Amino acid sequence: LGTTGAFHSQDYINYLVAWLRCAEQTGAGAVQYLGNRNERAWGPPEWTITLRRSLDAAGFNHTRLILPDGEYDESIVNLTLTHPAFAEAMEGGAVGVHHPCYLPRHEVQLAGLKYWDTEDQGVRGDWAGAGCWG
Repeated sequence: LGTTGAFHSQDYINYLVAWLRCAEQTGAGAVQYLGNRNERAWGPPEWTITLRRSLDAAGFNHTRLILPDGEYDESIVNLTLTHPAFAEAMEGGAVGVHHPCYLPRHEVQLAGLKYWDTEDQGVRGDWAGAGCWG
């Protein structure tokens, strides 16, 4: 993607901002949450900070970030607790995990983040299964 050859670049941030503008201008509405990459490395913390600042500068301060959108990565929680600029970038955001059902991660909520199921299948059609989607 882009001209720099690197996925986590300013070029990609510019693309995301343009995509959010397009969503609003075409009547799709405001995007409340934005994931990074599906099942791929979510990039260095500095890139996430730059993304947040770029979104804010473009008027998308209502759009929250979801990381990693794949397997659970405890470094997101650790960075949120130890890196103030990263914590600010993730404020109101979520740790998005594929197939997390029945695998609680209380540390995510203790870090002030939401814990979301961003992909799942085969969940039982009962109250226990409903808890996976909640």
